Amino acid sequence: MSSTQPAAVNDLVVTSEERNLLWRSLREWALQSGQYQPADLPELPLDPDILRMLGFNGT
Repeated sequence: MSSTQPAAVNDLVVTSEERNLLWRSLREWALQSGQYQPADLPELPLDPDILRMLGFNGT
């Protein structure tokens, strides 16, 4: 993992291939630290069109 600072917002973009690994790793880290309680989170349904605009295309 690189320790350089991002020069632009695009430097922070996570590709589809990396997204699942990133979220799984973050979730595992949070569960281990005791800071993540999935049962406490409300379900937040979003319109599929909004998700597509945000870059979530179901992958």
